[in-house]
Amino acid sequence: MLVWGILWLLLASCMGHEAADPWYTIEQNLKNLPKKPDPILSSAQEIDPYLDPVSDGIKISLPMDYYEREQERIYDKFWKGASELQQEVYAQLKTSSAEFNNSEATYLLAQIHLIGEYGYPHNKTLAYYYLNRFNEMTNFTNATVLFELAVMHSTGLFGTIPIDSSKALIYYHLASGLGDVRAKMALAYRYQNGVNAPRDCDKALFLYSEIAQKLRSSYSDQEWDIVSPFLESYDVRICDFTGGLLSKGLSSTRLSTVRKRALRPDITSSVLTNLQGGRIILQFGGGGGSGFVGGDDEEEENGLMNIYYTALDNYQGTYTQRRNMTVAMQLLNMTYAQFDNDIRYMADLDRFFYGKCLGLLGHMYFRGEGVEMPNITLAEQLLERAIEITEVSDNFRSAAHADLGLINQYIYGNLTEAIKHYNRMVDLASSDGTAEFQLSKIYAGVNGHSGEERLAVEDPLFLMRRAAHKGFTPAIYELASMAEKGITGRVTCEELTSIYKTFIEENDEIVAPSLKEGFIALLRQETEVALWEYAKAAEQGYEVAQTNVAYLLYQPPLQLQEPPIIPEARRNMALAYYTRSFMQSNADAGVIAGDIYYEIGEYSRAVALYQTAAMKISVQAMWNLGYMYEHGLGVEQDFHLAKRHYEQVLEHNHKLYFGVRLTILKLKAKSWFIWLTGGKVNYWKTSTDPHHVASASSSWFSRLLKTFREAGRENSGHPENESIRPDQNSSGSILDTLQSWGVHAEDLITIGFVLLFFIMSFALRTVALRRGWAVRVNGVPLQPQQQGQQGGVDIQFFAI
Repeated sequence: MLVWGILWLLLASCMGHEAADPWYTIEQNLKNLPKKPDPILSSAQEIDPYLDPVSDGIKISLPMDYYEREQERIYDKFWKGASELQQEVYAQLKTSSAEFNNSEATYLLAQIHLIGEYGYPHNKTLAYYYLNRFNEMTNFTNATVLFELAVMHSTGLFGTIPIDSSKALIYYHLASGLGDVRAKMALAYRYQNGVNAPRDCDKALFLYSEIAQKLRSSYSDQEWDIVSPFLESYDVRICDFTGGLLSKGLSSTRLSTVRKRALRPDITSSVLTNLQGGRIILQFGGGGGSGFVGGDDEEEENGLMNIYYTALDNYQGTYTQRRNMTVAMQLLNMTYAQFDNDIRYMADLDRFFYGKCLGLLGHMYFRGEGVEMPNITLAEQLLERAIEITEVSDNFRSAAHADLGLINQYIYGNLTEAIKHYNRMVDLASSDGTAEFQLSKIYAGVNGHSGEERLAVEDPLFLMRRAAHKGFTPAIYELASMAEKGITGRVTCEELTSIYKTFIEENDEIVAPSLKEGFIALLRQETEVALWEYAKAAEQGYEVAQTNVAYLLYQPPLQLQEPPIIPEARRNMALAYYTRSFMQSNADAGVIAGDIYYEIGEYSRAVALYQTAAMKISVQAMWNLGYMYEHGLGVEQDFHLAKRHYEQVLEHNHKLYFGVRLTILKLKAKSWFIWLTGGKVNYWKTSTDPHHVASASSSWFSRLLKTFREAGRENSGHPENESIRPDQNSSGSILDTLQSWGVHAEDLITIGFVLLFFIMSFALRTVALRRGWAVRVNGVPLQPQQQGQQGGVDIQFFAI
């Protein structure tokens, strides 16, 4: 009886403990809390609320400034208006974590404060506390939490905790030992580039090779050789939706926006003009058609182009919509049924896009996408018809050749026919690399065929390199394997490591899901959540994520904007990530990092970054170097070197011709003025006072529009705005007084040159009109040209 009594007491104690822990109640109440909305559309036929019709980009609203007190105010405001259920659940979670050591409740509290789960506001301090507590509860055995803690220590949670690179490295090693792929990538990236760890290429290669082999084994033979899986990549820079870090026309880094909604081609392009027989009539207003009208008298809106691109958007998916192959298949099948009997009556442009529709439809039947199972017979029929319709001349190639090559190679075993189809694709820059990959395998004899059966002699290595260069994922891995076996000749450890890294990063849907989560958070306007998600991918070594983290922390100001108002810790972290992105060949990031150093007065570092970026063919860096030499910032003042750097801009961007020539003229005038005055003008004397130089860099019109600049900020209206950048007041001479107003001698000379240019233009126009010359302004005649009138004057006006 005594034994039974003890067991009963223990059982009652356990039952009482379970009854007291509110975790079960929490799980039930969580179902009634608000869920985050899903901003990704399900079909391309829906109206995209994130699409910017002006720039064809995606509308993402980002605050420019960051105030910690504002974040605290938002947090307090939430709790004052929180519902009873939200307050009850939160109190229950704290009880479950603190009194019952419930690790699940503790982890949920960490996620609530880290990414704002269930509508709660984020709080980085509490997020770190609960994640660290969870780690202690689980005795350092949860790889995901170890990785996230490593990211926290590496970034300092952007000013929340002290940065501790050593502790971050330890946590990355612990998570890596538990098999976390993200931690292995973070370690490999550090060893490859010497980031907070000794540079060790062998360790980096070992880790990247291990991850790559694991990824390779996740593909089936059919997926690897024939039907490569379509990965919905979110490996994209935020700034690229608006033209890049330095804006459209100045950014030198290739844009990463490869999955935007398909743009309809320019109706004035030479290719489409030829398809219409040189006859294109623009049709304005009415409907959402393409705007094409073909034929002599027939005015029929061309819907086939829109059908094709709508189907393509559904098939590929975009950054703001999911793949919907069912919709794509239905749309293409209806098009096939409706138009196939009318081929003989179609205009060439209609035939062209109808052929592309058939090619996409055959591609889907071959891969078994949007249908229950593949239909090779129907796919072959559609693909051959697509080629027949599309290739009206040697100038046009159909992508259907790649799929027909695969059918002949793997279904029928007809290498002769397969090679013919592949060879039609290898010269196309728009092909995805499938043809080169398959030809490389055929010529290397990997399919078990002898040398006599090969129909041509090609270099398999050359073809594999071309396929890898086009971004064909299996080709990148095969190239790395060939290099590791010595087939490619001598390859350095650094080169091999980079190839493996590229292959791994192509699989971002698998190894870096936070890229997608970060983008979705931006669509929800959760900037701080997006910052955390991108930070995880940035630590894994993704260059685009590093740029995104830096961009969210510090957005480059426009011409008439002040730099962002942010805490020093966030600015320094932005500088670190811009620099890391620059180390991975993003020249624009190097320019922005140089601009940040310029803003804080560290001109030597700014010059060093500009010089390196200029060697990577950044015209903005070349211009900035000219400015630094012109003003003697971080270098000795040297007008000859300044002129040389300004002129280098024209070697790479002729669109800036007028601005560069005007700047060089100003530079010459400035040189003469210094020679005449002995260099005694304050603004042109080299000064060691950083406030003097910074003040000089602000032109009079930027000061005049200061109110408008600050009004445009997302978080303007805070009192601290007025005290962060006080104006430098001076008194003394007239030049000093003008300078205190923001008007400098250099500004006066620039204005003088511009006024002189316009005065001469108007004077020349007056003389020309009086003498009867034909006068044109920007190519438009002011008066009808008289018969027999000779010569003329064309006055060009530019926006300066």
